[in-house]
Amino acid sequence: MTVGDLYGNITKALLDSEKLTVIVGPGGVYDFTPDENTAGPYVVVGEFVEGPGRLVSCEETEVTFTIHVWSSSFGRFETLDIKDVINEILFEMWGECFWLESFKLIHDVSQWCHGVLTYRTFIKEEE
Repeated sequence: MTVGDLYGNITKALLDSEKLTVIVGPGGVYDFTPDENTAGPYVVVGEFVEGPGRLVSCEETEVTFTIHVWSSSFGRFETLDIKDVINEILFEMWGECFWLESFKLIHDVSQWCHGVLTYRTFIKEEE
């Protein structure tokens, strides 16, 4: 598997999830940051960072990636609900192959709530 494959699989899983679509609506998952006129809630598949894996043979790559959750109507509660659904989707796809490294919840004066999920996984080089 390549990092591009991983990115595509994660994006497709989020787009195809009926449970997530109920919350964010059809088209509520992006692989780019939409403009400020986009209604919330929505999800953005964010940054992917590659690094050396755990194996000396270099047959493995560590990948850290972020998923951003934006909510404008129900704030923290909706953001937390979406985070839980995303965790379920990833766990259903790959079991314990993904680790939620951190979750940061930001609520500012604009009434938008921004959740940043950071995951870590390892992928093996294909032969």
